[in-house]
Amino acid sequence: MAQDTRTRRLAAIAFGVLVLATFAAFFLAQRLKQAPPAVEARVVTRVFSPNGDGRADVARFRLRLRKADDVTVTVLDRETDRPVRRLATDRPVPAGRPVELTWDGRTDARRMAPDAYYKLLITLREQGRSSVANKRFILDTRPPTPAITAVGPGRGPLVVPAPAGDPAVRVRVSDPGLEPPRFTVWRTDRPRPRAVARFAAPAGAREARWDGLVDGAPAPAGTYLIAVRTRERSGNAGEFPDVPAEFARAARAREGAPRPPGLFSRGRPGVTVRRLAAVVPIEPVVAGEPFEAFVDARGGRYRWELRRVGRRRPVTEGATGSPRLRVRAPRSAGAHLLVLRTSRATYATPVAVRPARARPVLVVLPALSWQGRNPVDDDGQGLPDTLARSGRARLARPYAGDGLPLGFGDQEGPLLTWLLRRGYAYDLTTDAALAAGRGPRLQGHRGVVLAGEPRWLPAGVQAELRRYAQGGGRVLTLGTDALRRTVSVGRDALDRPTAPAPEDVFDARTRPLARRPIDLVAYEDDRSLRLFAGTAGLITGYDRLEVATSLGAGRLLSAAGPEEGRPVIAASRFGRGLVVRTGLAQFSAGLASDPETATVGRRMWAILSAR
Repeated sequence: MAQDTRTRRLAAIAFGVLVLATFAAFFLAQRLKQAPPAVEARVVTRVFSPNGDGRADVARFRLRLRKADDVTVTVLDRETDRPVRRLATDRPVPAGRPVELTWDGRTDARRMAPDAYYKLLITLREQGRSSVANKRFILDTRPPTPAITAVGPGRGPLVVPAPAGDPAVRVRVSDPGLEPPRFTVWRTDRPRPRAVARFAAPAGAREARWDGLVDGAPAPAGTYLIAVRTRERSGNAGEFPDVPAEFARAARAREGAPRPPGLFSRGRPGVTVRRLAAVVPIEPVVAGEPFEAFVDARGGRYRWELRRVGRRRPVTEGATGSPRLRVRAPRSAGAHLLVLRTSRATYATPVAVRPARARPVLVVLPALSWQGRNPVDDDGQGLPDTLARSGRARLARPYAGDGLPLGFGDQEGPLLTWLLRRGYAYDLTTDAALAAGRGPRLQGHRGVVLAGEPRWLPAGVQAELRRYAQGGGRVLTLGTDALRRTVSVGRDALDRPTAPAPEDVFDARTRPLARRPIDLVAYEDDRSLRLFAGTAGLITGYDRLEVATSLGAGRLLSAAGPEEGRPVIAASRFGRGLVVRTGLAQFSAGLASDPETATVGRRMWAILSAR
């Protein structure tokens, strides 16, 4: 009994001591909270970026001690508490006097520290105590990546001027930053991009307005991209997209290789300036039958006419304001131009009209390559969607600029004009129709002319060309750097272009296109062909030529080149057939201006059309 009483007394005493200790600790803590701190630490720069632009390049701190002491200050990683940089070691600091310290973002090993949150550890040697500043700070070296989130309605590029005639473009940016966003308008449908206009938005605003002017005049028709530059709290400035870098990256990419995701995967900064355009059939229409074209006249009226390539007088004409133009094809077959006019613009684009009955020679226009090289923005990212740049190109779209495909004025146009003036009748199709299995086929024709530069052809069309020549057909190729690449033709687009093969579809190997004036001498001419008959054996006036290093297993029949064994213009056997190549980028243009070229051209046509 006495033992239990003693135990209860001890327990009561222990409990009382514990209560007194708790109260003492509470009052001590309250006193410490109310007492001035031993050190006051202020983070002056909360976010900094040591990029050398003079804005928040270092983090700044201010210390003040209540009692003089020797101070050591260390930057710690906020997540791991690991020391990163010693800013001061046992530095004497008097009481009450503010001391400033800076950190340039480098570690004790003088390497740049990673972007992260950091904190300060402050140690007072005399007082034997340490404390962590209660304010964290951020090292941020990454520039911002703002995005143009919208320049207008729709999924593709904004097309201006608006149907009402307003040329202005309203731009919205995702993150305006701390300073007024600055915008640059780039023209991108040229080999090198060019900055053509600049404008700014009010500070903190997400929208801005481009007046549609370049050097005080309405922007020319073409493809444009609007880039934005912003600056964030740390002082970093960033521009998006980086147009010159993207063009340089595309130029370094191997031709035919799939394009990796680029800088333009976010946002929709594209603007297409267009005052007049038309989408015409990519396959030939039949003479005398109606066809449709879709015209973009920006909501206004326009005049139209259809005329033969090489003639000025129209075969039919009219005026309307409808975007859906229905025209009856002329009864005279051949390549025609659909010409559109408004008070401010003229647009002319080719339409192939094939005869109702087949002719001995078939001319094939390279419509797939026209669209593969057509510098039009399909997706609103502000860059031309060509096979060489993006690896994909839509089929149903207007040709950029004045409506003529790239190279038409130097190659297909002069050839078609020459054929018309010589009175040569021919059948007409496009490589797009051959790929689709519609219209005239190669078989059944005595000869085939591949006009222009058929740079990309589907594998099936290439195989058909080989079979045609091997079976006894005659083929004339007029382009350079052609027939070495394949492409897939989908329902509405071209994609998956390949890199150029060492040999073309007829097993010929060539050197890269040379650009220098050179004379061609005919050093071989088969008696049965007489390709150079009627000439002096010398062809001059050309400075862009493609020398063949091999023409495959077929026997060389006729050739002209800078010297023997280096054929440029050549005719050779291919199976039971014949392949004639010019190797001159300007051959078609020379048909009208050079008598020797015209003589060779007449012999080529005679060979193709002979029974």
